[in-house]
Amino acid sequence: MRSEDLGHSAGINSLRKSAGENGALKQKGCFERSPHLLSQDSGIQTNRKPADALADIRAAISELKAEEATLRQGFISGMLPLDGDEHTVTVTTNTIERIDLKTMRQHVAEAIWAPFVISKLTPYVRAWPKAKDNSR
Repeated sequence: MRSEDLGHSAGINSLRKSAGENGALKQKGCFERSPHLLSQDSGIQTNRKPADALADIRAAISELKAEEATLRQGFISGMLPLDGDEHTVTVTTNTIERIDLKTMRQHVAEAIWAPFVISKLTPYVRAWPKAKDNSR
């Protein structure tokens, strides 16, 4: 589905334009635009505070991911047709090799594997529901 079909391409484009060179959002774009990214017909309120809009968006993404997983499994199992009016799906396989760090650390001296470990600081943004105020 194209962003034009969602009715919020202008908001997304404005938000993208307000991103800095390193991809970080400028305060103006982040706080003024993010509550308004979703269209009226998306079922999510558009005049919400940024924290609430973030939680709404993540809930919508979660639902879309579940739908995507169902479709994906249908394509993999051969239960769904691969051709649509606008798109064709291909199903391929690939072998991925990974190192089991836990086992490696048990069997290989730290002096050998330690120089290859890369640490990266990653910011996390979480939205938690507030406790209901029952005093009213």
